[in-house]
Order: sequence, then structure tokens, then C-alpha cells
Amino acid sequence: MVFAVEEINNSSDLLPGITLGYQIHDSCASVPVAVQVAFQLANGLQQLYDSKKGCLRSGRVTAVVGESGSTPSISMSRIIGPFDIPQVSHFATCACLSDRTQYPTFFRTIPSDQFQADALAKLVLDQLKKVNFSRNGYHVSFDANGDPVAFYELINWQKNQNGALEFVTVGHYDESLPLGQKFKMIRNISWSDGNSSDCVPCPKELWPNAEKNLCLPKPVEFLSMHEVFDQLKRVNFSRNGYHVLFDANGDPVAFYELINWQKNQNGGLEVVIVGH
Repeated sequence: MVFAVEEINNSSDLLPGITLGYQIHDSCASVPVAVQVAFQLANGLQQLYDSKKGCLRSGRVTAVVGESGSTPSISMSRIIGPFDIPQVSHFATCACLSDRTQYPTFFRTIPSDQFQADALAKLVLDQLKKVNFSRNGYHVSFDANGDPVAFYELINWQKNQNGALEFVTVGHYDESLPLGQKFKMIRNISWSDGNSSDCVPCPKELWPNAEKNLCLPKPVEFLSMHEVFDQLKRVNFSRNGYHVLFDANGDPVAFYELINWQKNQNGGLEVVIVGH
């Protein structure tokens, strides 16, 4: 920065008739230090003596160059912005700093992260559109909406040679195929009615085993969110003299003890409940 200021001051073309001054502060990459410097700059500088014109000039800060990060730049802009002091950062890239309603005097010489994010998103999107491969019998590609092409295996419970039930792939559905060819059946489907010996109905408290011929105790069940919500609406109990329940908004019913400082028999002060 010193080199740039001296080049401007020594040039007759860049800012003729204007001499720039500067003060350099090291924030040590610390937000509190950057804030302290911002307050110092906002308060103004000492009056300076202009030897060429033989008079005193105000040391008012004209602009601030910095900071080298988004967070300290945001902190500084909050302080010097209301005083209409321009701030120019060379390395603050947060997209939020482009909001002119919050940072009206902020400028920067490095592009916003928004441009980089848009470019990366476009790059990834362009590459995803080109994805088209098969692995382990499954085809992977994306349509114009970025969704994978629908592909389903049609499965059916069937008895194996040992008489046990197992999942069997009986066909496929492939959305990428022409109309009329999307479904493809490769095996017959076997059906079993509810009264067949192949199916043993279990009561609610039991689970069927893998072979579907025996009912076993269910593992520990957890309440769903809806069940918990229903139970909370029914909460209504008293404990240690306090009543607990919730209203329609989920708030507890307001209950307060009215207390008062009173003298006891020994002349000391104590808290006494005088009402509810």
C-alpha cells in the first residue's frame, strides 16, 4: 500500500493536485483489534500541518483500505459505514458484503464468493449431465431435471427348493425404455392367500420370522413423533404441590407464588408465601 500511495503522489497524471496520506494498522488477524482500529479511524485523526500552504488541516479519515478477511471487514463496516467512510477490501469475499442496504460504503477488489459458487455449481451441473455408466448391473444417469432415471426391481416372495420363503426378482421397470417396453417380466409371480399354510398371521405384539411360519416377540418399540405429540397434549399431573399441563399452544398454564419479605419471631427477615 505504501508503494501505491507514493506512486500516486509522485505521478502528475493519476491524481493531480491531490496528496494522499496514510496510517497503517496491523489487526493481527483479530476481529477485536480490527474493531478497535475502526473506532480510532471513525473518531478522526489529529490535525496536520500543511507546510506548503502554511496552515492546519483536519485529520479526517477519507477512506479505509482493508480488511483482509470477510469477518473483520464486516465488523469494521458496521462501525465506519454510518459515518459514510468508504471501505475497500482486497480479500473479503463473503457474498453478504454485496448487500448495499447493510454495507452501503463497502467496496472490494476481489470477486464475491457468489460468482465462484455459481461457476462451481454450473461446472458440477454440466458434468452431472454427462454421467452415463453401468456398474454391478445398475445404470446411472440423470434426466433434464437432474433426477436419476427410474429403475426398479420387481420382487416376489417365493418358496425355494427347501420350502422356505425368499425374495425373488421377477421383473424390472426401466423408465429410460420406450413406452410399452418399460416393464419386463423374467419370472412368474406366485400368489398366496391369507388362509394358506404359507402365511401365519401374527398378533400385534409379535413379529413373523424370516420364513413367515412362526411368530416371535417384537423388539423394543419407540414412539413415533405423532404418538409423543399426542401424549404431551394429555399431560396433566401434580407433583410436590405443582400442577403440570400444557395449553393448546404447548405452553404451561401460568402459576406464580406471591412472596413477601417478613420478619420472623427472631426479628430476622425471611421470604413468606402470601398468595398464588
